[in-house]
Amino acid sequence: MLILIVGITGALGGHLAESAFARKHTVRGLGRSPKSLAPNIAARLESFVELQSYDDRTAIDKACCGVDAVICALRSVPELELDAQLLLLRAAERAGIKIFVSSTWNNDWTKMRLGDFEHYDAHISFRRQAELSSPISPVYLFVGVFAEYLFEFTCFPPRDNEDGSGKEITYWDSPHMKIDWTSMPDAAEFTLEVLDDEGVKQGNGGCFSFRSGETTVQELADTYGRVTGVKMEFVRGGSEDELEALALKHRSTSDVKDYFSYAIYLFHLFTVKRVWRLENLWDSPKIQRTTLEEAVAAKV
Repeated sequence: MLILIVGITGALGGHLAESAFARKHTVRGLGRSPKSLAPNIAARLESFVELQSYDDRTAIDKACCGVDAVICALRSVPELELDAQLLLLRAAERAGIKIFVSSTWNNDWTKMRLGDFEHYDAHISFRRQAELSSPISPVYLFVGVFAEYLFEFTCFPPRDNEDGSGKEITYWDSPHMKIDWTSMPDAAEFTLEVLDDEGVKQGNGGCFSFRSGETTVQELADTYGRVTGVKMEFVRGGSEDELEALALKHRSTSDVKDYFSYAIYLFHLFTVKRVWRLENLWDSPKIQRTTLEEAVAAKV
């Protein structure tokens, strides 16, 4: 199979390429910066098509010509998740491609409505537009939070304790709430396994869920301490109602284009509400899942 990986120069794109090579697929890359390609990946590509901008139709059509599947691994910004993906979808239509993997790998936003959380509005809009206007049925992949982002500013950013004796993270409502997470290498393996699904090969698309594991805030803090030797405490920020009030307050006083400034509150709110817990998980006995210890060690 000849697979086009859009965004192959990114962190996930490299893992997708390695998983595709391991399965003897031929890989073509599409991106803006060929110099950002890892040399060991660049040397094995069938070709690399350079984009001048995300709406470079000439380059997009060239990249799609003759491929069997498109995997979009774009940065998580609205103009790429919606505008760029629609351009890629139209190019795939012109090229007669049946398999189109949307740039998802996140929480299951199919359980949300447009406007619930700005970060997922572009995904919801893309899916609806594809349903209304495209002969292609895209593939959508849900993996929870990337392990690489667990300690980033939208999830559980660590900060120093007041007495300088260690670190602390904030949780809301209960330290026993479950968080689905997946490492990028595991997500890449999952993606390539899904491409082998007979329904996907026939162009049926659909939604698929997978996770490396699930953790509570308490387990996350304990694991951080074991791996780093630095004690991490978990501090309660408040109840679910207090969190919702805080999220709505920040949203009402912020520019919607700056939604990342209050995204952490919405992430925790929908986690506490258990809106996007993963269900009907993909059975992948061949994938050697990353452990939480390995994920924390790789990050810190």
